[in-house]
Amino acid sequence: MSRGFSCRSSRRIISTTLAGVFMAAGALLLPGAAHADRPPFYNAPVPLPDGGPGTLLRAEPLAFKGVTRPAAGTLGWRVLYKSTGATGDSTVVSGALLVPSIGASAVKGVVSVGVGTHGMGDSCAPSRLLAGGAEPDLATMTALLRRGFAVAVTDYQGLGTEGMHTFGVNRALGRNMLDVVRAVRQIPGTGLDPEGKVGITGYSEGGGAAASAAELASSYAPELDVVGSVAGGTLADPERAVRLLDGNWFMGLMLAGAIGYDEAYPELGLEQYLKPSGQWIMQADTEACQEWVARFVFNRMAWYTTRNPVRLPEWKARLRENAVGRLTPSAPVYLYHGRLDPAVFVDQTTRTRSAWCARGANVRMRLNPVAGHFTTQYVEEPAALRWLEGRFAGVPAKSEC
Repeated sequence: MSRGFSCRSSRRIISTTLAGVFMAAGALLLPGAAHADRPPFYNAPVPLPDGGPGTLLRAEPLAFKGVTRPAAGTLGWRVLYKSTGATGDSTVVSGALLVPSIGASAVKGVVSVGVGTHGMGDSCAPSRLLAGGAEPDLATMTALLRRGFAVAVTDYQGLGTEGMHTFGVNRALGRNMLDVVRAVRQIPGTGLDPEGKVGITGYSEGGGAAASAAELASSYAPELDVVGSVAGGTLADPERAVRLLDGNWFMGLMLAGAIGYDEAYPELGLEQYLKPSGQWIMQADTEACQEWVARFVFNRMAWYTTRNPVRLPEWKARLRENAVGRLTPSAPVYLYHGRLDPAVFVDQTTRTRSAWCARGANVRMRLNPVAGHFTTQYVEEPAALRWLEGRFAGVPAKSEC
């Protein structure tokens, strides 16, 4: 299967790239601009009510303002729900539900969307960016809404709620993606089928989360009727990823990962390895959205730490725990990646495919020969979503294993 660049695709890529450049530039001129006090909605209730993962704690209507908005007539809710962290501890996570204007009775099912890297500050949460008209992954959500799907999007652990965002911790993020589907079905008045079909999709950090959700679904959320999953630009092997990011264009992702894993696994003790410069930069990192990638271009971990923590045995063990490919997805999976991706190298996806195929999974993979990290999603995602739509329609998925 192959797809060429259309004029529409080219314009979309150019406009998105320019928007990202201007957003980053503006944030660099206004350091700390992404930081904001946490609205009361995102604070966990005290005491925390009983209930397992996916229990809905709070919901309220979500109004859309700003420059970019979902398709006309879309209804939205902001949600707060219970989930599970990487070590099995109970956590509180926020997110959102979007329902297309066709009405819940005509909705084909719910698709859980794992967003790509948004940053580390609370104000970077998708449920907040959707309301403000600045959600980077809105195009994906809109494409699903126009296809007749309800969209459940998790903010991920610590992105919006108390604590630091567990960046790149696939075990936590995959559970967050499954639990948000459980939660949104409990919102009164949506009309969603509590036993309807479920899809999963994500790119980049969201690709790792989606892949993790795909292989965790049958054991962690067996009541969900997951019919198919899409994972693109997949952060499948965190240990390899952080090793290769040190000193390159995407060094900011390595810093975020250090913070995220320290949050998920407190025994790792990141603070003990930080130089004074590291203490400052890590704090700055936690107050920023996507622009922090530009802040740390070509930096090195040695500038901020006395020892590179991600090379220590205890850190490596936790990173390996979050590699995908160790479990078997029970539903078909579609993987896609750009061969020229400089942020998440393509072998992360090819190795995942090999691991899943060896376990007997139903897998299809598309590798774009000329696309990089940012262009791959926009070029390849339409075909991936058509594939996912076919799973909801009951079309058999042909495995390429």
